[in-house]
Amino acid sequence: TALLLILLDRSNRRRIVAPLLLLVLGAWLFHSGVWAQVLLRDGLGGWTARLYWLALLGCAAGLLLMPSAMLHGVLRACLTGVDPRTRPDWRYVLLYAPLLFLLPLGWILQANTALDFTDQLSGWGLPYWLWLSAVNGVSGLVFLRIYPRFELPWNRLFVQVTGWALLALALVHSILFFILQPIWPDYQNLWQLLATLTPIPLILLVSYFIVRFNFMQLVLERVVIYGALMVAAILFHTVFLQNVWDTLSERFRVNFVIVEGVVIGALVLLVRPLRQRSAEALRYLLGQSVNQFRNQTRQFARQLVEHGDDSSSAILTWFCQAAPHALELGYCTVWLLDDEQQVVASAGPQSDALSASEIAALCHDLSARERLACRPGDAPGIAQGNRMLALGAAAAVVLEHPSVRGLILLGRGRGDMHEERLNALILLAEQLALTLHSSQLQAQRLRAERRAMQNDKLSALGLVAGSIAHEVKNPLSSLKTIASVMREELAADSPHIEDLNLMLSELDRLSQTVNRLLQFARPPRSGAQSARLSNEVEILLQVLR
Repeated sequence: TALLLILLDRSNRRRIVAPLLLLVLGAWLFHSGVWAQVLLRDGLGGWTARLYWLALLGCAAGLLLMPSAMLHGVLRACLTGVDPRTRPDWRYVLLYAPLLFLLPLGWILQANTALDFTDQLSGWGLPYWLWLSAVNGVSGLVFLRIYPRFELPWNRLFVQVTGWALLALALVHSILFFILQPIWPDYQNLWQLLATLTPIPLILLVSYFIVRFNFMQLVLERVVIYGALMVAAILFHTVFLQNVWDTLSERFRVNFVIVEGVVIGALVLLVRPLRQRSAEALRYLLGQSVNQFRNQTRQFARQLVEHGDDSSSAILTWFCQAAPHALELGYCTVWLLDDEQQVVASAGPQSDALSASEIAALCHDLSARERLACRPGDAPGIAQGNRMLALGAAAAVVLEHPSVRGLILLGRGRGDMHEERLNALILLAEQLALTLHSSQLQAQRLRAERRAMQNDKLSALGLVAGSIAHEVKNPLSSLKTIASVMREELAADSPHIEDLNLMLSELDRLSQTVNRLLQFARPPRSGAQSARLSNEVEILLQVLR
């Protein structure tokens, strides 16, 4: 069932050829029919008889469909290759002519539903085994012919070994039913048992290649999990419930196997995680909204990367404006918190709806539960869930990053906030946090570059000032010498003495300023020296005056 659903998945349809899908469908019909026979064999009532007949007919349809699909697949691979994008050839429909035998088989099976499937169709066994052996033999020969076409060595080995295994299977079936059974007809049950067990080595061989070379890792994991659950359910029914249901069925004339199925379905619908997973699987299988949302998410992620060079505020504004339209949301509001749990930035229509304490509490509660998002129904607290409902929010997503922490509130839109949609929004929130972190790093780098440029300018200015001061110091010394000589040559009562004294005092003050400027522009000494802070401040103030 899991393999069939995966092959029917929209994302795999373009890569799956029709014969493979029909082959798996035939296997599913046969095994589902056998499973239904086990459940309905001892049931009572008209509906039970009809369902049991449908189970028998499903077994017959599966047995007829599998060889036809196998032959279709190998002939198509031989004639047109393994590319699933080739044009269909409707002549292959003739290979499914054995399905026309379903009409007489259905009439035979309806005549006496009390007998087992093999007992009712005992006369059809030999022709079917002949047809099956022929198909296996032809398939093995075709595989041995086409295996050199594959480029990868493990693919060639897989096709080659499968071809030999199919030839061996056809040979064993021919020996069992056309040589041993006519000679020893009393051992017919033994021959049928051996014929049933002979495909097991081929199945194990295919499983080995799938696991060893990772052909279908996701498919294998799902099949193992779902198969284990189904086996556990059948064992539980057979060991614990079968005797109870038989007793109750005889007393009340009711098929409790059907009641059991209805109860199991109701329990699946009552358990919320199972209900969500079932709804998501059906939505993904039958609807187109999931693929559409995935495409929208990829496009929005690319647009977010393109805004990586913007400032943090510009990124937040764009995100809150573009997200509702791109992701079909009612609204989008973002809050950023600092280390003290205070809002440092916000954007969106509901930016004033929540306080910093409410935002910090919701982020803390989700982080404590190791969750990155919640919906109103699964919020950490009842009050928080009611608050989200009052705001018309479909989900709240936490921004978690070493340098970015905050909350995103997403409003209800047209689509339901199912699990895959919420996971995609969590990934977008992480990308937003990384984009904001990169923007902050870029802003810090630009500020550091500006400071470095300013320091370079100040250093160059200091060098220029030192050079100018050195050039000014020599003329000042000459002027001071000339003024001193002129003052000595003048008489004591000369009216110019006072002017020369004023000139000498101003020249001294200017010389001290030049000396201090030279001292300030001089490169610092290598060793650290003690100094009085008041003296250093006084020198700096004198330079700046």
